[in-house]
Amino acid sequence: MTVNIFDVVVNSDDIVVLAPPALIEVGVDFGPQGARGATFYAGSGNPNDNVVAENVFGESINPVDGDIYINTSAGANYGWLYIYNPKVSGNNWDQVLRMSPPMYTRNIETTFTSGFSTITVPVSEIIPSGVVVSSAYDYVINVRAINLDPTLLTISSQTISSNNLEIVLQGIKYESGSWSSLDSETIDIATIITVV
Repeated sequence: MTVNIFDVVVNSDDIVVLAPPALIEVGVDFGPQGARGATFYAGSGNPNDNVVAENVFGESINPVDGDIYINTSAGANYGWLYIYNPKVSGNNWDQVLRMSPPMYTRNIETTFTSGFSTITVPVSEIIPSGVVVSSAYDYVINVRAINLDPTLLTISSQTISSNNLEIVLQGIKYESGSWSSLDSETIDIATIITVV
């Protein structure tokens, strides 16, 4: 099989270079202006109880359908996300998403007697109203003594009584070469409670 290749010679005195134009004009002021997009608000408390008029950038604007509000207040309602949904009557902000799990963090001062102490935390400070937690063991509790002496705390029991979470702690400390029960001692306890 024989293949013939032709010799091609290109001879030109001119070279044309193609490039984009130096300036592009885009017209953006044609037609009616549309509604603005959603904006974010952050504030302390339920937005239905407060006037929401300033977004997270500090701009004063009125909320429109689809705007988003994040509750930054401490306590059971921290981290709830709301969406603005204007209605004829009733609340305009609908609570739609919990951005962080229910959490309670406090330093609690308590007195131990014969190695035991009970701390009581209102359930309403841990979870928002309307949420039901079926068991006291759905609350995950972490405690740590704020004490100069080496101190060990364990949770002896946890129960729900009269809308309160009651936590019975047992505590011992290391002093003078031996461990002994905390007795007639008041200490601060760093307490973190979450819900699973």
